[in-house]
Amino acid sequence: MSNLLCLPAIFPSLLNIYISEFSDQNVRQHIAVFFSQSIKKIWHIIDFQTRISVFNILTDILIKEPIWQIRNLLIYSVQLIMTTGELYGPLFEFITKSAENGSDDYLIIALTLAPVFSNINRNDPSNNMNINNPNFEGNEQILSFLISLLERGFSSGNIEVKINALHLLMYASSKLVTFPPFHERFPHFWEVSLSLFDISLDELILHRVSNYFIFAFKQSAYSEMIHPISLLEKSVSFLSVQNLSPQIIFCIFYLIENICNTYPQFVLQCGVFPQLVQMSLTASSALYHPEDSILISEANFFENIFSSLCKTPDVLAAVWQILVQVTTTEHGRFFACCVLYVILPNFPSFFIDKLNDISELLCNSLSENSRLLVDAAARTTTCFIGLYGREIDFSTEIIKVVLEACKKFLTSDLLLVFTSLLDLTKDSEDIFDQSFPFLLSIITTGPIDVRSAALSAMASLSCGSTIKINYHFLALFNLIIELLQCQNEFFNQLRPLAVECLSRATTVVDETFDPSILSFCECCVNNLKNPDLDFSLSCFNALELILQHHPKAFQPLIEPLLPILCEFSAFDSNKQFKSSTVDSIDRMINDENFVDDEIDDFNSPQVAISAISLRVLSFITKINPELCHRFEYHIIQCCEIQKDIEDSLNLGKIATCVAIGNLAEAIIHANNGAPSLSTSISTSIPPKMGHILLSILSPLDENNHETSLIMACFTAAMKVVEWHDYEALSNCLKPLLDTALETFVRLGEMPSYDAGILDMVEAMYGFINMVALSAEDRAPQLLSGFITLFTNFTTHPDLRLRSYSARFFADLLSSSSENIDSQFLSNIMSFAANFADQEGDQFAFTCLRNLAINVPEAARQISSDVYRICMNKLALPFSNSVKAFLMRDSAISTIASYVMNIIQAEFIIDENLPIILNALPLVLDYTENDNVMTFFLWLFNKSQGQNIELFLRVLVVLFSNPPVILSKLQISDQLKGSLLNLLVSIISQISNPNEIIGQILENDEQKGNILQEYLNAFKKQQEPNE
Repeated sequence: MSNLLCLPAIFPSLLNIYISEFSDQNVRQHIAVFFSQSIKKIWHIIDFQTRISVFNILTDILIKEPIWQIRNLLIYSVQLIMTTGELYGPLFEFITKSAENGSDDYLIIALTLAPVFSNINRNDPSNNMNINNPNFEGNEQILSFLISLLERGFSSGNIEVKINALHLLMYASSKLVTFPPFHERFPHFWEVSLSLFDISLDELILHRVSNYFIFAFKQSAYSEMIHPISLLEKSVSFLSVQNLSPQIIFCIFYLIENICNTYPQFVLQCGVFPQLVQMSLTASSALYHPEDSILISEANFFENIFSSLCKTPDVLAAVWQILVQVTTTEHGRFFACCVLYVILPNFPSFFIDKLNDISELLCNSLSENSRLLVDAAARTTTCFIGLYGREIDFSTEIIKVVLEACKKFLTSDLLLVFTSLLDLTKDSEDIFDQSFPFLLSIITTGPIDVRSAALSAMASLSCGSTIKINYHFLALFNLIIELLQCQNEFFNQLRPLAVECLSRATTVVDETFDPSILSFCECCVNNLKNPDLDFSLSCFNALELILQHHPKAFQPLIEPLLPILCEFSAFDSNKQFKSSTVDSIDRMINDENFVDDEIDDFNSPQVAISAISLRVLSFITKINPELCHRFEYHIIQCCEIQKDIEDSLNLGKIATCVAIGNLAEAIIHANNGAPSLSTSISTSIPPKMGHILLSILSPLDENNHETSLIMACFTAAMKVVEWHDYEALSNCLKPLLDTALETFVRLGEMPSYDAGILDMVEAMYGFINMVALSAEDRAPQLLSGFITLFTNFTTHPDLRLRSYSARFFADLLSSSSENIDSQFLSNIMSFAANFADQEGDQFAFTCLRNLAINVPEAARQISSDVYRICMNKLALPFSNSVKAFLMRDSAISTIASYVMNIIQAEFIIDENLPIILNALPLVLDYTENDNVMTFFLWLFNKSQGQNIELFLRVLVVLFSNPPVILSKLQISDQLKGSLLNLLVSIISQISNPNEIIGQILENDEQKGNILQEYLNAFKKQQEPNE
């Protein structure tokens, strides 16, 4: 049939079938559909006379058709043929005659077709309106004719005619609003349109009328003319009608949502908001069924009303009070979860003091037996974690609740929440034993979306384990390898996720698994040219990750891999794009099924593979500096290609930035740390790096969803300065600093909970800090604009800005303390002490520490206050939140710094010693760990045997970490040896060490085994000496 529809002779045949089978409604409906399909396929190739013939056929059967649904299909075909103006004249004549006929059916046809003329183009050379209508006066005659049609339509007693008049009113809005006479009649038309809600409770009519009003709001042409209160009142009144179907309730709510979205202030000012809240609560209660398989929690049938209106503290406060009241019932908790899901992002700071209440609501909801409530709570929890991850005290208890919910109502959404919680806490030891076999079983069975989510959860579970993954890695390895080798097409979608899962797991296991990891790498290398580009891309990503964490395991693959990386990294997708454009345009013209984003779909995997190849090649060069001179020129050439690649994710540009950062380090390592020994090529590269980065950065705007690329640019610039110096950027330094300064000036206006913005600003700050460290005494001059800005930020109400001030001044003290005048230094000390005291800010403590290290005489003046502030923070009730852990780590690090640098002689062991020891070892911020554990040793010697079990606890916890984790805690090998020696000494002094150690480790056998391995290794080292 498809081929027949491409023949111009098909139209008379369709007409004959329509006439001969007129009594069969189904046949007529099919003929109407075939007309539109054929017009789409061949209209552009048939001659004018055939077009006239087709037009006449359509209008002839349109008049005969009694069923309005089929009539609309035919009208759609008429609208399709109006691609040019050549048939405007015949159409205008047809509509005019239909309107003058006097029959309601003919008037309906006229009203339905008339919107075509609202888009008439008088400059179209094919427009023959004047040819067919010698007295035609142009645009005003059309608009006057449309108004006359509206008058006749809205004055009719036939509701079908009125509905079609509403159709004309809405679809001709763009032109009608420009015509002054229309403004005089609009109030009448609007009033009659609203009365359509009063005529009937017929659901079909309600649905059609509501959709027309929704269309009007989306077009927004009448936004200045509409008086929404009457429409809002009528819409709300329908929700009190009994036995309306869910479809109609959704439709009415969607209309109300559009009113609220278009006129939020008006809706709030008119006092109808409380009624809307109650209406939403009542309607959601009527639709709520705990086991609803449709999952109406995803329907958003009332939530967007709240999203549009709840944007100010007073409105949010009123809504919050209602939510608190309704959460006593299961449905009320469902309602609260749905509302919170949409209003939390509107004003995140409003809910800061309500986080515990929201956390309790979500935890309780996730524990319910209602699939629907659990589903709603899952989505809201994911949003909640994304906004308040650093603030929330999420213990492992809620993870256990979510895990149980997953087992009860297994959905991909719940697994997503589980994954988010694992990523947030970064500690899965306590729930590993319950989670690992559960996820393992899901990966091998169940729906594809659940398996996919389980693989992501398994990756996060593995990354959050410091111990147990080492005991279970081979089970995961074998499962993933088996999945990758399976030839069943069902698993194609899972393979990229499986590769990602295993590659992430390799980042936390020790080198004893290198042979298995090498085997996995070989599997990835073998699939780099797999026809499934997503699978191929995942293999490239895996190699990049493994290369950074297991470089030794990777070494045997480097030489065979280099030719592949060189080939792909030099791929210029811009040329490929250009060569495919002619073919793509031809397809767009001739293939109705062609989608205009197919070009992007065709190129994106190739762009991604080319980008990741450049990244991997640069990492190999960094880790193997002997390869630098061999590939540095190739890498720079590829950067020149990739920086100009245009793709929606900026993959090529980001890869360029990553490669520049790696190459900057590789060049130094290749010359034994001496830039002066670089080759002529190497010495010319750093200035090129700056220019490449600036060419990428210059056209960007953080408001255009390019924050990831901006972050990559500044990260690369930071590495160039770190490994060379700030002068290596040459004349690119000032534009980069100016861009960063402009961003920080506007930081207060940017979303405070947008992860992309936060990461971008963090990268900019890292660059500023590195310039300060590199410039040393020149830093105050280079960064004078930042000094002024951050000084102003010290009194800003936004905690973020004050925190950046504290951080900047801390870094300035490290690089340029001798160039800071006494008054400015006094201001810094006062600000940092007050900020640490009031807010417990991590960087305020850093600032205080740097004072002690770099300006000890000044720090001595506030040492007693600093000690008091730190002890107050350590004495606060325990919390599992990231913010609390950072505050505790910062406080104990600051105490260590002041004691060891300022007040060592005066420091007295007192009742504060247990508080200090209970804050150790550090949990998240290890930057001062070497100094802190040196302080710990000093404390032990000073304590003369007091609190020996507390000292033991710190050492047992520290040495129950596997070597792969202990190596990341930034403690020198010499200090580790001293600490291990102390551990052995304390154990020998205690009568029941095994019992006490068991209590400390909560009888965790695996941690106990790790501790014993350290002790055995220490004993072996001591034996030769003895």
